[in-house]
Amino acid sequence: MSEIVLIGNSPRVLDSKLGSKIDSIDRIVRFNNYTVSEKFSEFVGSREDIWCMNATGKIERREYSKEIWIPQNLRNKNNLKRFIEIATVYEHINFLPKEFCENLDKNILGLPAGIWSTTGTYAIQWAVENFDDVWVTGFGFFDSAKTGEISPHYFSHNLDEKIGSSHNIPKEKAYYKSLLLKGAIRAIKELT
Repeated sequence: MSEIVLIGNSPRVLDSKLGSKIDSIDRIVRFNNYTVSEKFSEFVGSREDIWCMNATGKIERREYSKEIWIPQNLRNKNNLKRFIEIATVYEHINFLPKEFCENLDKNILGLPAGIWSTTGTYAIQWAVENFDDVWVTGFGFFDSAKTGEISPHYFSHNLDEKIGSSHNIPKEKAYYKSLLLKGAIRAIKELT
């Protein structure tokens, strides 16, 4: 049986010390500019197997990444250039297929043109379709950042970080909750 845990970057991930539970899962996915350090290990664990990044993020070499997932949502010509650039830097890249991304955006979420899913939502859907047990934590859908009193990411103190306007966060949050209710994904807190 294959199992995976996806760790979002919400400050909510610091509410519970789940590091040992997270590290006990077969495969661990982390997102974009995440941080794995001793400072956060009791909350988010210390292992990382898969780095899921968007094509617009920094290409910062992470030696400990065994695999990289990149949603292939070709929104503009610049993304294609980025995919080529990323492919020259890293081995073991899994480009989540364009058709998969379009299906999630258009058919599952019903997003209009010009709006696309977050990297986290693409990865959660990919995991649901490709793994037996999918565990999640740290997905707050930017709730904590909306007041401007806290950064949208657990590892940052930058209150000026922008929340992407090209996403429909309420729709993604509702979809996430529906996956939890169906048991397609489970909160890592429930792991005994």
